[in-house]
Amino acid sequence: LTRLFPAAPDFWQHRHAAMSHWMRSLVEDDPAFSRPFAAWQEQDLARLAWRGAPLKITAVGACLLAQRADLIPILTDALDTMLVAQVLLDHVDDWREDLAGGRFNVFVAYASDLPQDAANVQANSRRVLALLMMGDPGSYFQVVQRQVARAQSLAAHVGCSGLAQFATSLQSEAELGCGRLIDAARSHLQQAVSRVLQE
Repeated sequence: LTRLFPAAPDFWQHRHAAMSHWMRSLVEDDPAFSRPFAAWQEQDLARLAWRGAPLKITAVGACLLAQRADLIPILTDALDTMLVAQVLLDHVDDWREDLAGGRFNVFVAYASDLPQDAANVQANSRRVLALLMMGDPGSYFQVVQRQVARAQSLAAHVGCSGLAQFATSLQSEAELGCGRLIDAARSHLQQAVSRVLQE
C-alpha cells in the first residue's frame, strides 16, 4: 500500500477511519447494545457496518487507482448498507450460539427487551422462539430489505455489477430467511410437544 499510494493522503485517511471503526467494533460497548431494537436509530444500524470496515480500504484504493475518486462516497455508502444487511442476517443465523456464548445479538434485541446477560439467556431464548412461533419477525426483515435495496441502488449507480449481484443474493436470502426461521421454530415446538406426550 505504501508503494501504491506514496502521496495519496485521501487513501491513508480512509484507511485510518476504516481501521478505527473496525477496532471499535471489536469492543461491544456501543450504547445501542443496551437498548431494545425498536429504539435503534439509523446511526446505530450504521455502526454494524464497522465490523466489515476493512473491505472499504480496497474499494477506496481501486477508485483512486482508476482515477475515480468521485465514486468513493457512493461506493463506500453502498458497502456500508450491504454490510449492515449482512450483519443483521448473520445475527438471525447465530442467535442461539450468541446467546449461549454471551455475545450481543441484534435479532435477540429485536425479539426481547431484556438485557443479554447470563441471567436472561433462557428468558431471551423463549422470547425469540415465541416471536418465531407467532410468525412475526417481519419488520426485522423489512429493515434488512431496506438496507439491501439501498445497496443495490448505489452499486447500480456507480456501475459496480458485482456488488449489485451480491446485494441481490442478500435480498433472496432475506426473503427465504423469514419463512425458514418460522418453520424451524415450529418444528422445535412440535418436537418439544412430542417429547412431553411421550413422557
